[in-house]
Amino acid sequence: MKTGRLFWGFFLLSLGMFYLLRNFEILYFEIDNLWRYWPVLLIIWGLSYLTIPKIIKQSLAALSGILLAVLILNFFTGNWDRCNVSHSLDVHFEEFGHDRHGPTETENYSVGYSDSAKKAEFFFDGGAGEFSIGSESQSLVSIDAAPNISGLEHRFDSASSTAKVYFSFGKGKIWKHFKRKRYADIKLNPGPIWKIDIDAGACDFDLDLSKYKIGSVDIDAGAADIDLKLGELFETCYVDIKVGAANVEIGIPENVGCEIITDTGLSSRSFNGFVKEAGSTYRTSNFLTAKKRIMMNISGGVSNFEVTRY
Repeated sequence: MKTGRLFWGFFLLSLGMFYLLRNFEILYFEIDNLWRYWPVLLIIWGLSYLTIPKIIKQSLAALSGILLAVLILNFFTGNWDRCNVSHSLDVHFEEFGHDRHGPTETENYSVGYSDSAKKAEFFFDGGAGEFSIGSESQSLVSIDAAPNISGLEHRFDSASSTAKVYFSFGKGKIWKHFKRKRYADIKLNPGPIWKIDIDAGACDFDLDLSKYKIGSVDIDAGAADIDLKLGELFETCYVDIKVGAANVEIGIPENVGCEIITDTGLSSRSFNGFVKEAGSTYRTSNFLTAKKRIMMNISGGVSNFEVTRY
């Protein structure tokens, strides 16, 4: 049998079977950041063009068809969780805190604030879901999230006056959690200097950090829709963004100098108000003279990046 027939046969069979099982809520997986491994498909296709035995070529064709079906399903269904990613890389979710079956319960997680915490670090491990950071809180951290599938830990380092907060959704028994919607509305105290570390999968993440003193932001996500707004309340802000297939929109203040270093592969990018320097570096015209700066590194596979000034 021709390898092309095997590829399309296994691709269509796999895609149809996966969608059917998912629609009947028989098959639910939680494979965060699966899109990071899309180059494996290119490797398999490349091997199939080499001079190798026919049976191996046929096996590779069948495997690549199955793998492509898995990647497409993962992309369009948001890591097989309750979210959908459109072809234009925009992520769509039900109204926050609700699903098609009615209101969803919310649980509050919080950490008290003390003036002794001059610095704060927030580590978020969310997988797939709908998340936001933006409103101010009198607590150090206040989170409204889905109950029973998430947890919060914190500690204080008195030597460095740094409070460290860790929030994550449970990753244990999939069958216990697969029907629960993952969401979190996060509020931070504007007092400390913040370090934000985000690890997410297929998600819709709205981060309005303009109200906080941000020292650094590190975002690692898969198929995601990320809307990030930065402010000018701290001298130098370091931003590091790594995504798979995502739509990333970033807003920065007009009077802040900004440098962007990119490694965006097949991604599209739009950096309005930036001048291209050597290599893959872009800078605003006021980068060298501005009193406050944003140093940004962005990388992605098949994504869309847009940086605008406001």
